[in-house]
Amino acid sequence: MLTAAHPSALCCLLVHDKARTFWRGIAESVGRHERTVLACVDEQDGIIGTVQLVTDQPENQPHRADVAKLLVHEKARRKGAAMALMESLEVIAREKGLSVLVLDTSTGSGAESFYQRAGWQKVGRSRVTP
Repeated sequence: MLTAAHPSALCCLLVHDKARTFWRGIAESVGRHERTVLACVDEQDGIIGTVQLVTDQPENQPHRADVAKLLVHEKARRKGAAMALMESLEVIAREKGLSVLVLDTSTGSGAESFYQRAGWQKVGRSRVTP
C-alpha cells in the first residue's frame, strides 16, 4: 500500500540526508587527520555544540589552521558552550604548534560580536559583489 507524504516531510528527509552526508565527510576528514572536531556535551541534552579546527593547509603554512562551523543549539546559546568550545580549540591549536588561526564570519552579526568578546581580532574584510 502506498501513501502520500506531506511535502514538508520529504523536505525534512532531504535535509537529514544532506546533514548525514556532510557529517560523514567531516568524519572522513578527521580520519585523514585534516581536522579536529570538538563537541560540547550536556548530560541531559547530549551534544549541544561543536567546532572544528581545520589543519589541512598548504605545505608552506604548517603554522596555520582554520576555525570552522562553530555551532551551538539555540536552546544552549548564551550559556558558555561557544566560549568553552573556542577556549578548548585554542588549547589544542597551541598543543599542535599552530600560531595563526583564521575564521570568517558576517560583519555586524552576533557571531562577530561573540568572537570579539572571545578576544579575536578583526584583520581584514572582504567584499563580495554579485
